Amino acid sequence: MLRIIASVAPITGAGVGTLIKLDLRPEALQFQSRVPFYWIILGLVAVSLVIMRMIEDSRFGAYLVALRENEDAAKALGVNTTLIKLGAMTVSAAIAAAGGCFYAQYFLFIDAGIAYGPWISIAALLAPIVGGAGTVFGPLLGALVVKTLGEVTKLVAGDAPGLDLVIYGCVLILIVAFAPSGIAGLLRKAWQRFAAVKSLRPEAPHG
Repeated sequence: MLRIIASVAPITGAGVGTLIKLDLRPEALQFQSRVPFYWIILGLVAVSLVIMRMIEDSRFGAYLVALRENEDAAKALGVNTTLIKLGAMTVSAAIAAAGGCFYAQYFLFIDAGIAYGPWISIAALLAPIVGGAGTVFGPLLGALVVKTLGEVTKLVAGDAPGLDLVIYGCVLILIVAFAPSGIAGLLRKAWQRFAAVKSLRPEAPHG
């Protein structure tokens, strides 16, 4: 619905999209070189990870887990589920808005397809599932894997339309079938096994 509205609204440029005026000044978030953009996006990723880590260790994060596991039980324990949901949506929307602002200033163009296209919806769901939903670094790992697969597919298969979506679907099936906790879960299990094996090894005698 939002994509349809954006496709017909004059303020968004309707179906043509919106070109952002070139204004090569730092205060306009435009630069002569691409290097500052890399530092900015790294900063945004770092800030987002810090925010997620702080939420994970906070009471708000515990409430979110409670809502995810059993909303009725959380409500019975006195959790204001509506307020917690609004808080989660606000934090998520703020991070997404920062990313969208960066994207628009980097490419100087935006349209309804970029903002609400099927690829955006697929990537938003696929990356956390592949990386590990409910973890801090899982979505980042998933995004790196998904993006790398997309670029490799383009290099190998050229401009074959829809091939990347087929590969994403296969990856999603494999993850759901064999690694429901995602890449982060696999790494965590591997580390636990390594720690368990290491703890069972006898220590070398001294002297």
